[in-house]
Amino acid sequence: SINLDTQRSSSENGKQRPVSYGLEATTDADGRWQVDISPSGVSGVSVLVTHPQYVVDGLSGQRLTPPMDELRARRSILNMKRGLIVEGRVVDWAGQPVEGAQVFQGEDRFMEGSPSTTTNADGRFIFENAREGEMVLTVIKRDFAPDLKRIRVGEKTDPLEFMLEPGSTIRIRIVDKEGNPIQ
Repeated sequence: SINLDTQRSSSENGKQRPVSYGLEATTDADGRWQVDISPSGVSGVSVLVTHPQYVVDGLSGQRLTPPMDELRARRSILNMKRGLIVEGRVVDWAGQPVEGAQVFQGEDRFMEGSPSTTTNADGRFIFENAREGEMVLTVIKRDFAPDLKRIRVGEKTDPLEFMLEPGSTIRIRIVDKEGNPIQ
């Protein structure tokens, strides 16, 4: 999928300013895409490309800024390559599979473009779009403490196992300068 943000040069200072966010597009059978709802006067575009089995060569969750003249002439080309496989299983402290756990690539589960998946009934997950090198996987599931592993991804990465411990409650009291609770 393609996620597009557009910018326009400001008449006041010539700097780029955002015009639209999150325009979505999907490639066709020839790998081409277009967005028909882009605002007029666009002078810049940033693109985030994701695919469940491919990675953008040399990038990870980063936005691309292809030259506007190439985009307008339909000559802009983005190369993707088949991702590597990272798979594993999530179990609880008793060794039972944990269904519905979310597994994220990265330490920050809110990072834009971070690939994620959900474990099945056997607690298994798979990523087919991993890139070679160091990777951080984070697993979260309600009522469990999160877990994180740093791994090295290669052509053949051994299956992983995450063991989730019971979660514990954290209680925080928010007060103003005088110590009065803030609701």
